[in-house]
Amino acid sequence: MLWFYTALIAAILFAAVAVISKEVMEDTSAVTYTSIYAVISTAFYLPVFLYYISTTHLDTLTQFAPFILLSGLANVFGILALNHGLKKTDLSIAMPLSRLQPVFVAVLGVIILHEVITLSLGSGIILVTLGSYIVLLENRTHFLEPFTNLKTDRGAQLSLASAAVFGVAAVTDRYVTQTLDPKVYTFFILLTMAIAINGYLQGRNGDHIETFRNELSSRKIVYSVAGLAGAGAYLSILTALSLAEASKVIPVLQVQIPLTIIAGGQIFGETHVLQKLLGSLILIAGIVLVAM
Repeated sequence: MLWFYTALIAAILFAAVAVISKEVMEDTSAVTYTSIYAVISTAFYLPVFLYYISTTHLDTLTQFAPFILLSGLANVFGILALNHGLKKTDLSIAMPLSRLQPVFVAVLGVIILHEVITLSLGSGIILVTLGSYIVLLENRTHFLEPFTNLKTDRGAQLSLASAAVFGVAAVTDRYVTQTLDPKVYTFFILLTMAIAINGYLQGRNGDHIETFRNELSSRKIVYSVAGLAGAGAYLSILTALSLAEASKVIPVLQVQIPLTIIAGGQIFGETHVLQKLLGSLILIAGIVLVAM
């Protein structure tokens, strides 16, 4: 059950990062925030990497370099899509959609990793999906609303896209961490994210470094907390993925949903909190079935 506890820790930390992200991006671009977050997370994780790197052979790193690049880039696109989604729509809408990863992970796990979908796993995924639907249902007389909203809500679309991309990353991570120590692998994922997004921004806009410095100096403590939580979350989730199937680990991250729903209501004044919490209970039931 160690995989379950490490995944649960990751869920709590990712929820904290989501709340901080929503707050900061009220007056900061999602891209700038993500670029700083990636660098700070990498910096905080560096001591862990230096401690464990001596146990890893260079040949192993070379062997998995393409997969490290794939997962790193998938995380870049995933986190950019999620942060844009958080900026454009409610926290209690963006997070449930972004947590629909189990559907994508289960399909990819079966196709790529040849994992088996058992009755409990399939039932759990159905409950996770149903719970997400209830969370998104605001107009109780229009039961197709969650689907019709996807046509017009750009934030919802981006959040759902992030779920698909993170699903690809999760399956890749599961494959790599069967051989490569997740404590070492995490650093390369974070480093790839930091280099990719900041390199792109600097190439597109020559004054990105100045923008980076000014924004970081204005919110040093906030970015430090977000970076530390992010580094811990990535370490926790990759450790969990090295211990259990991706289709089991990722659903545990759904615990983020009730946490972010409560935060959305208390901090950002979002509505339909009780209904969304009911949906989250169904999500948790699905998580229990998946974890069996």
